[in-house]
Amino acid sequence: MIKIFAHRGFVSNKSPENSIAALDEAYNNKFDGVEFDLWFLENKIIIVHDKPNKKDILKLPTLDNFFKYKNQLDYWLDFKNMNQQNYIAIILKLKEEINKNNIDLDKIYFAPYINDYNFAQQVFDKARNVFGKNIKIVALLDNVAQYKDVKQFIKNNKIYYISIDHQLINQKLVNELEGIEILSWTIIDNKKYDDLRKIGINYFCSDILLQN
Repeated sequence: MIKIFAHRGFVSNKSPENSIAALDEAYNNKFDGVEFDLWFLENKIIIVHDKPNKKDILKLPTLDNFFKYKNQLDYWLDFKNMNQQNYIAIILKLKEEINKNNIDLDKIYFAPYINDYNFAQQVFDKARNVFGKNIKIVALLDNVAQYKDVKQFIKNNKIYYISIDHQLINQKLVNELEGIEILSWTIIDNKKYDDLRKIGINYFCSDILLQN
């Protein structure tokens, strides 16, 4: 099954990235889900790409706001500031928001932006402890140098989803990651989308409306 996520919502001049307007546009344009950037600040999960000024925090949407469409969308959660000091609090807060909004766990793709795989293991172990074994954990690969490390990491930790910069994806990599669902980002043209579909990619984060 093909799933297409709107990158930071469906962005236009009237719907800035990571805004409720972009979320609405993603829903109205029948995307399967939304990918968006999250920061954990002042015990809130805030939707924004770069760390905001303290005065702007109250103006920004929260994860609670972004669960507006409940289980009608899937959610690719790209946490930006997860670290040793806050990761447990983030996971507990995430569970609180999911429960509060009655979101099915099957709708959640837990995809923190972590390149340190030792730390990632701690985070994913805690997520499974809190949510159970069915949480969809997504490892990250954004540069070629880490390919061997991430391949061993997903094998050791029984991870079945990995997000990869679309420019790194080729048939050889797909073959080597057989059995792993690859979440490709970020698609900006239909030709790349078609090429990736032909080699077996089913999950896409896109800036544009893609034609099936």
